[in-house]
Amino acid sequence: MKDERKTKQQLIDELKEMRKREEDVRIMLESIGEGVTVTDLDLNYIDLNQAMLRLIGRSSKEEVIGHNAFEFVPPSEHASVMENMRKTLEEGYGGEIECTLANHSTGENYYAAVAPALFRDKSGKPAGYISITKDITGRKRAEEALLRRNKELAALNAIAETVSQSLELNDILNRALDKTLEILDIKNGTIAFLDKKEESLTLRSTRGLSEEQIKMLSPIKMDEDVIGQVASFGEPLFIDSLVGSADLMRRHSLSIIVEQQLKSGMWVPLNARGQVLGVLAAFTQGDRVFTSQERDILITIGHQISAAVENAMLYQELQRKEEIRGEVLRQAIKAQEEERRRIARELHDQTSQVLAYASAKTEAAIVGLPPNTDEVKARLNEVQISLNGMFDDIHRIIYELRPTVLDDLGLVAAVRWHIEESLKRAGVKARFETAGRKKRLSTRMETAIFRIIQEATTNIVRHAGAENVSLRLAFRKDSVVVKIEDDGEGFNLKKATSPRTRKHGLGLLSMKERAELMGGVFSIETKPGSGTRTTIEIPID
Repeated sequence: MKDERKTKQQLIDELKEMRKREEDVRIMLESIGEGVTVTDLDLNYIDLNQAMLRLIGRSSKEEVIGHNAFEFVPPSEHASVMENMRKTLEEGYGGEIECTLANHSTGENYYAAVAPALFRDKSGKPAGYISITKDITGRKRAEEALLRRNKELAALNAIAETVSQSLELNDILNRALDKTLEILDIKNGTIAFLDKKEESLTLRSTRGLSEEQIKMLSPIKMDEDVIGQVASFGEPLFIDSLVGSADLMRRHSLSIIVEQQLKSGMWVPLNARGQVLGVLAAFTQGDRVFTSQERDILITIGHQISAAVENAMLYQELQRKEEIRGEVLRQAIKAQEEERRRIARELHDQTSQVLAYASAKTEAAIVGLPPNTDEVKARLNEVQISLNGMFDDIHRIIYELRPTVLDDLGLVAAVRWHIEESLKRAGVKARFETAGRKKRLSTRMETAIFRIIQEATTNIVRHAGAENVSLRLAFRKDSVVVKIEDDGEGFNLKKATSPRTRKHGLGLLSMKERAELMGGVFSIETKPGSGTRTTIEIPID
């Protein structure tokens, strides 16, 4: 009896010890901040703490114990969880795995990091898994937001780099559309441009459409089809099921959607200064639907393309105005040269002839005067000298207006004559040299170069105070280069060309414009006290 009572006492003690261990385990489980589960090898719940109950949206252990963990994991993630458990079974610890768990109370999914470890029975055999589960939803969403932002920035950078390679509108539209489709990994898209006069949209760049289909769809009136409505309202539009929105589309559009199995579509207006310029559209095929992230990316891309298109349009407008200005300037210079010829011709045919006739008559009068008229002869001689001086001045003016040597002998002879007449007569030592094979150029080109040289030497005589001038005329294969250097006072180029304090500015502007009208380049190097170097290079036409 004594041995029997002892055995019972031992059993009571062992039961107490077991209950104490269970209580210790319970306290330990509850003291852990993260969710803790104990499952058998088939992942059936044996025990779990309150933190885990909150994660899965259950109020008591009885609702969970005996149920399988896969009830809370999406089927798409079962394989990866099973692989992690297999590794844990083989190695004792499989490492942390990220998965999605369902909260049955809220009906929402959350991201979790699960770290399982194998536990064994007294005999050392695997008995199940103890897993710690952490809610990492906040971290994952922050990571997703960062990735989304990085993707948007990468897309923006890619589009910016693409559209910055050109200022030609069609080139920008084609490059932008190709890069957009590449970023979204799709094949179908279009950019329609608005014609304000016609109040319609024209497909300017398309991918995934045949020429026949483009002709069928374009032009698109405002408020017509989805693309016309987006242009009218100026707001983005996203459609998950194109076939399900057939009432928004024309018959031709719907037939293309069905034929090419287009699934979802996005339309983003291209705006500039509050006005719609066009619409960017993109489409998926098969079962793919654009995500909210892709929608944000397309809106961002639309802003970037809008800015590039606006710049291209401003550039085109600037080019158009520059062409008009250039043509007006060409016509003005042409009219100026014709007026110079007319004045030179009139001076030669009329004024110089009158002066020559008056000089001859005066000389005849002097010869015909009777003796004892010395005083009259002296006065007539003064008149004749004055007439001859006027005659020389008229001839110099005629040559400055339109030197016949330029027409008769060409640019080199005309420049040499001009240097003799303008620089050396003004007391400036001039050195003129040529390089390359001399050849006659077009009348337009020879006149332009001569006028530039004429303006430069006039500035030297009037303003430079130079003692020496070097002028070099080089004939190259494809261009003519003029270099003019003087040792004069020099000047502040920025100040001289300023609209407010322009001194030499008009002459410099005239030379620059003449050179640029010929497709050439004009440059000037100078500063006070160091002379001036002028270089002009004009391509041979």
